[in-house]
Amino acid sequence: MAGESEPQSNGSSQLVAFGVGLRRFGVPIDVVLEMAPLGQVDPIPNAPRWILGMMRLRESVVPVLDLRVRLGMPSLVEEGASIVAVVRESRDEHAAWLRSLQASCQDRRAVDVPVGARSCKFARFQLEFESSDVKLMHLLEKLEAPHQRLHEAVREAVDRTTCGDWDGARARLESLRRTEFSALLDRFDDVETHVEEGQRRMAIVLRTQKRAACIAVDRVESVVGYETSQVEATPLEEEMMIDGRGLTAAVVKPLDDGRLIQVLDVERLFEPYEGSEE
Repeated sequence: MAGESEPQSNGSSQLVAFGVGLRRFGVPIDVVLEMAPLGQVDPIPNAPRWILGMMRLRESVVPVLDLRVRLGMPSLVEEGASIVAVVRESRDEHAAWLRSLQASCQDRRAVDVPVGARSCKFARFQLEFESSDVKLMHLLEKLEAPHQRLHEAVREAVDRTTCGDWDGARARLESLRRTEFSALLDRFDDVETHVEEGQRRMAIVLRTQKRAACIAVDRVESVVGYETSQVEATPLEEEMMIDGRGLTAAVVKPLDDGRLIQVLDVERLFEPYEGSEE
């Protein structure tokens, strides 16, 4: 593989493992010059979309590759925008839902909208969404309790309508807007604020054949040692790749867990290919 470190006498090598989204990748340790939080990046006009820009590295200037985009994943900005859109839609959905319930009580009409916590889109989003952002996942988990309490309070109000207690139902709906619903809105705001502040990314500076260059990753995990017996070729031939040039040089099977590490071909990461997005 390009840039792979020479195996030691016992057949062992090392790589730096890092994460992008929920996926795990690595590069040979001998091509890694340094690692640090990603600092100021200046855009480069007319660069490919997967080039985030350039950054100063002491007396040099190096290009910064957005590994998410290079691997065909949404950028952090795009992923964040989609999460914020879901949060705002959920906020509006619950507000409209409460207005509909209040209108039904005001007109003394039977409630014909779902009241269960699992009936709304946000609950389905929570069940399906996954992220490597630990704080984001924690904030989403903290939403579950106020969300459940809101739906339970609404069910309590609706139960009063079945007994003909319309005034009691209206009063309960009015009070929950100031309590349960307000608490849920606060948690929605926490998620939105965290996403808009952005996840702090890491920069890995690599030595390529032409120059020093940097890749922006979500997180750096550890240095992983492996034996040659743990290395396998990628399961797809190059002609099966979208661009005919695979970015993964090999796959390492760590002994400590079942998560595969895709070892990237450092040289090919920075090479444009025919039909690449500019």
